[in-house]
Amino acid sequence: MMFMSLFLLSLSSMMMILNTPILLLFMILLMALTISWLTAMMYSAWYSFLVFLIYVGGMMVMFSYFVALSPNQFMKIKTSALTMTMTMLMLSLPMIASTLPTSQLNQEQSFSSMLLYSSYNIPILLLMIIMLLIMMIMVVKLSNLSKGPLRPFMS
Repeated sequence: MMFMSLFLLSLSSMMMILNTPILLLFMILLMALTISWLTAMMYSAWYSFLVFLIYVGGMMVMFSYFVALSPNQFMKIKTSALTMTMTMLMLSLPMIASTLPTSQLNQEQSFSSMLLYSSYNIPILLLMIIMLLIMMIMVVKLSNLSKGPLRPFMS
């Protein structure tokens, strides 16, 4: 838990010095993945998965507009950000090692993930799979690259 908090802190501090949309997208995706993992450990895996999908879907749409509108830039990775992140992670390793349980598995979480694929939940899972497939097909059919906002600037 402490490791994830320090990891989120280092990611948010690194976001202040990034200047390209691609690197910002990568950092935000890492932060969303970390937050959803923390939520899955504390609460329900379903809740964190749905929040992650909604968050990432919105961020992908927003950053695709930013990337389409921004000029091409060279990605310069600053060594100060990399050394700051590595230093924070290396300093936090003793705290992480002291707080980790040695031989204890979370029995409740493994049992709740087994309940996900029980015979009662299979119709709901199939319905969700079919809904996601239909939504994906609809988005692909509705987005026409020659008329949409992501069309090429020079044709």
